[in-house]
Amino acid sequence: MIKYYKEICLKIGLDTEIFDENSLKKLENLVRDRNIISHGEKNGIVIEKIDEVEEYISTIRILMDNFILSIYDFIENEGYLK
Repeated sequence: MIKYYKEICLKIGLDTEIFDENSLKKLENLVRDRNIISHGEKNGIVIEKIDEVEEYISTIRILMDNFILSIYDFIENEGYLK
């Protein structure tokens, strides 16, 4: 998934260096768990502590913020004209 995410960003001219690998790996794990549940392989995922949920939320916020900053930078530098 990380590979495709970066490919899409590169195709539209967005900088991928601002996305840290650790956050992308956590996102990949979250998507994998979601897919396991949605395809009926598991009935659910056991979350031991609320900290795990907060960590996922924090990771997604960081990725979204970085993505937004990348878009702003792209627009500000008129990357769409290249």
